Amino acid sequence: MSTQEYIRKVIEDVGEDDNFTRASWLSMLDYVNVDGGIVTGYFRDVKKFLKNGKLKKVVAVIKSCTPNALGDLTVTLKDLSGTIFGTIHYKVRDLR
Repeated sequence: MSTQEYIRKVIEDVGEDDNFTRASWLSMLDYVNVDGGIVTGYFRDVKKFLKNGKLKKVVAVIKSCTPNALGDLTVTLKDLSGTIFGTIHYKVRDLR
């Protein structure tokens, strides 16, 4: 599926949620595709992709991000399938 086809599908699927029609999300789609990636799946698919050794990147809208006492980040992430909560370990955050 081309980037343009995917963007059209996303715009049709999201309805009134403008998080996925804004320039920042659309630019991310372009970045992933130019980098040779394919945007597919949802949060609910992460375990399946990990098990198959096919997960290279996870992209999502960050709804909230708060540092905790250990230096990690407590985050609320959103994709087309919904919202999840999690923690980003400080070692992951500090990768450069």
